[in-house]
Amino acid sequence: MKWSNEQETYIRRVYKDWENFITSGKTEGLTVRAEILESWQRCYRIGIPPDLWASPTVFDDDRLQQEKDLNRNLIEAASPLVKEISGLLYGTGQVIVLCDAKTIVLEIAGDTIALRDAANVNLLPGSGIGEPYHGTTGVALAMAKRGPATILATEHYCTGPKDWACVATPIMNINSKDVVGVLALTGRYMDMNKHSLGLIISAAKAIENRLLEQHMRHRNILLNAFMESVLRKAADVIIAIDVNGDVVSASNQSHPVLFAMSQSLKLLPPLEQIIKQILITPSLASNRIDSIEISIGKKYTVTYNPVFKNQTLCGILLNVYGNSTSSNIVNGSNICPPSAKRELNHPNLCIELVGNSPAFTSVIDMAKRAASSDSSVLIQGETGVGKEGIARTIHLSSHRARGPFIAVNCGGLPRDLIAGELFGYAPGAFTGASSHGKMGKFEAASGGTLFLDEIGELSLEAQAYLLRVLEEKEIVRLGSNKPVSIDVRVISATNRDLLQLIREGRFREDLYFRLNVIEINVPPLRERIEDLPDLIAHFMSKYGMNGRAIRKETIQALSLYPWPGNIRELRNVVQRAVTMGWDVEETLLKYVEPYIRDAAPACGQKKPLEIDPIIQALQDYDGNVTQAARKLGVARSTIYRHLKKNKVKFNRNIEHEYN
Repeated sequence: MKWSNEQETYIRRVYKDWENFITSGKTEGLTVRAEILESWQRCYRIGIPPDLWASPTVFDDDRLQQEKDLNRNLIEAASPLVKEISGLLYGTGQVIVLCDAKTIVLEIAGDTIALRDAANVNLLPGSGIGEPYHGTTGVALAMAKRGPATILATEHYCTGPKDWACVATPIMNINSKDVVGVLALTGRYMDMNKHSLGLIISAAKAIENRLLEQHMRHRNILLNAFMESVLRKAADVIIAIDVNGDVVSASNQSHPVLFAMSQSLKLLPPLEQIIKQILITPSLASNRIDSIEISIGKKYTVTYNPVFKNQTLCGILLNVYGNSTSSNIVNGSNICPPSAKRELNHPNLCIELVGNSPAFTSVIDMAKRAASSDSSVLIQGETGVGKEGIARTIHLSSHRARGPFIAVNCGGLPRDLIAGELFGYAPGAFTGASSHGKMGKFEAASGGTLFLDEIGELSLEAQAYLLRVLEEKEIVRLGSNKPVSIDVRVISATNRDLLQLIREGRFREDLYFRLNVIEINVPPLRERIEDLPDLIAHFMSKYGMNGRAIRKETIQALSLYPWPGNIRELRNVVQRAVTMGWDVEETLLKYVEPYIRDAAPACGQKKPLEIDPIIQALQDYDGNVTQAARKLGVARSTIYRHLKKNKVKFNRNIEHEYN
C-alpha cells in the first residue's frame, strides 16, 4: 500500500525517539505511543539487546515437537484456518504466524517471498518473538494487552524487525479466560493494509469457537469414561479432571480430598500440584501411586488414569482409596436402580472390575454392548480373571437390572443333582425330595439373569436338558409334566477350551453355538499389568490398609511375575499381608522373588531389557528414536545418553547387545 508523507514522518520520528531512549533510558519528550513506550521500558529493564537482529531460537526440533504436543488442541483448532488464510496471502508480502502462550512460534505460512524474508530474521517455528526474546513485537503487545494490537516499523524495540509491521491478537480459552496462544499477520510495513487487523481478529474468534467445541467433545469423552469407571470400580471416590486441571465430576462430592469453592469443586493443594505435573507429562501417570495425608490419621492412596482420544489427552481420572465412606451417587442421582445397589456391593464385582488398561476396557465395552440385548453370552478366561464380575456388569447394565442375578457353579454340583438344581422338581419326585417340591435356578432367575459358571463341566445329559430349555423358553420340573414358561437371559462362563471338548465328544456343538451368540474373552492379569497399581490400592483399601503408596520399582518387579492365579492370586497376597500385619509391599516382593530370581539372567548381567521404559518405547516404534522420545515426553538426546550410559547397541530391528 502507499504510505502518506505523514506516516513516513511518524516512522522517522519514532526512530529518533528510540535512539534517544536506548541511549539514556529516559522517556521525557518522547512522542511514541504509550503502550509502545511501556513495552520499551520493560525491555530496557530486562536487558534485551536493542541491536538484536534475529529472533532467538528457543527450542530445537525435539523440544519444539514436545511443545507442539503440549499445544496439540490449539494446533488442531488453528491449522485449518492458518492454511486457509495463507492461501489468500500469495503475492501480498505477508505471513500468518501461530504462537503458543509462551510466544514461541508453532506455525508460519503465507507468501513465498515474505517467508524467505522472515527466515532471514529467524522468524521460524521454535523461535521466541515475545518481549523476553525479541523485545517489543506485535505478539508481545497482544500478550501484554490481552487484546488486539498493532505495531509499525520503528516501534519495534530490536533492530531486526524495524522495517516490518504486525497485527496480532490473543487466542483465549473461553472457559478459563486464559490466553492459550497468539495469532499474528506480519510483513514489510509497506505491504500491510488496513484490513489485516479485522482479518486476524475474526480468525482468532473462529479458533476460540473451535477450541470450545473441541473442549466439549473431550469433556464428554472424559465423562463417559468417568461413568464407566464409577460403575465398575470400588475406589472411595473417582474424580474426573479436565485438561485445565478443573474438577468435572466426582462420585462422592463430600470426600475430604475435595472442597467447594464458589460454584465448583477443587482438589486439595497437594493433589492439585501433582495433577499439574501429570497434565504437562501424562506418561508420569502410568505406574504412579501417591500417598496423600490431609490430617492426622487420614491418609489416602491415589492412582491416576489419563483418558485419551486419538492420542489427545481429554482429562484424568483420579482413583482415591482410603478410610472415607464410598458412595454410589453421581451429581446427586443414583447411577443404578435402587434394587441393583445390592448387586453393585457384591464382593466379587468389586474384585474383578478394577482397571483401565486397553485390554480390560475393551472387555468392559463389549459387556456394555452385550447388555443392550438378551442374546446369550459366553465369557471365557483363566481362573481368577473376574468372569462373574463381567457377567454382573452385563446384568446391571441391561433392562434386567431390577431382576435377580442367579449364579450357578456347574462344576460344584453333583452330576445326579444338576437337573434338579437347574430345573427344579415336583413334590415326591424322588427319594428324599421335599414334599413341597423345589423351584430350580431357571425359575428363580425369571425376569433376570442366570449365570452358569464352569459350563464346560456339565454332563452330556444335562447339556441336552439345557439346550431344550434355551430353545423352548420353558422348563419342566423333574417328576412333572407341566411346562413352566421362563424369561431368563443366560450368561455362561468357562476356563476350558470348549472347541477342544467338542472335538473330544464331551460338549455338544449345538449347545456351544446356542450359548456363544456373543463371546467375551477376559484377559489374564499378565496381559493387563498396567492395572496393578489400581488393583493393589483397591485391595489395600478393601482390607483396611489405607494411604500406603507402592513404589514404581515394586510395580516393575511385580510385572515380571506371570500371576497364574490372576486377580484372585493378587488379592489373596494382599489380604494375607493385611491380616497378618505384614508390610504389603515387602510381602508382594517376597512372594514374586523366587520366580524373578529363577528367571533372572546369569550373575553379572544387567536387568532384563523388558523393564526399561526407553528400550520398550524403542521396541514399540521399531527403533525410531523420534517417535519413542515423543511417546516418553523426552528429548532424543536423552535417549541417546541413556543408551550410551547402559552400553546398549541397537539397530532398526532392535537387536540389543550388552557389552
